[in-house]
Amino acid sequence: MKRTLLILSLAAALAPSTAAADIIGVYVAGKGDYVHGTGDVFTNFQADMGYGVEAGIEILGLEIWGEALFMGADQYLMTANLGFGIELGGDIRITAGAYTGPMFFKFAPQEAEGLQIPDDVRNILDTAGVSATELESDYNKEFAAQEKSITGGAVGWNVLRGRLLIEKSLLPFLTIGIGGHVGYHFILSGEAAVAGARDEAIDALYAKLDKQYMLSEFQGGKAIPAKLKEAAGAEPIDEDNLDGLNYNVGAFLKLKL
Repeated sequence: MKRTLLILSLAAALAPSTAAADIIGVYVAGKGDYVHGTGDVFTNFQADMGYGVEAGIEILGLEIWGEALFMGADQYLMTANLGFGIELGGDIRITAGAYTGPMFFKFAPQEAEGLQIPDDVRNILDTAGVSATELESDYNKEFAAQEKSITGGAVGWNVLRGRLLIEKSLLPFLTIGIGGHVGYHFILSGEAAVAGARDEAIDALYAKLDKQYMLSEFQGGKAIPAKLKEAAGAEPIDEDNLDGLNYNVGAFLKLKL
């Protein structure tokens, strides 16, 4: 009886530490990934290989993790992920999981080209008493800095991102492994956002000038918005081109804390 009570007491004493190890886990990893995806955003990277870090925490099977990859001079890819994973094995482990979360792209800002009014539109504006030179100056002064900052990035969301990892223990707290990720995303690039903002800005500008100077009454006046948009590279955001697939394949060295 005493032996039974002693065994039960030891089991009770050890239970909290064992449960704690299963309830929560924290890790940080250095990694190198081949990165690619559909859409123009991924083609903006100077390199296909990215190098960086990943860190995460697991609480009762719920995983929260993020990564930051250096993709070239002043270029980065960062993601945050929330989901669930299943781990099988011992010294060699296989982990499969499904996640969702935002994506952030950082590129070198591009110089804004600004608005250059075509000669035929300039003639109509001059006839109507509108200074095309002042119009260009005011537009570029208001939007140039904003457009430069916007073109330096993109944002997106992985609606569903799956991953499969295979890792081997080197030490109780250190593993090495390989893995891959595939995500279905929606991404809005800085260039697309700028083009959409220009499209709306030109419509608003023309409506204001037409109300004040009756531009639509002049010959060729109704074509002014289309010509300005062509000159400025303005177009509405195409929602049908925002979705696509992205994937990472690489290797990592993981430290469990």
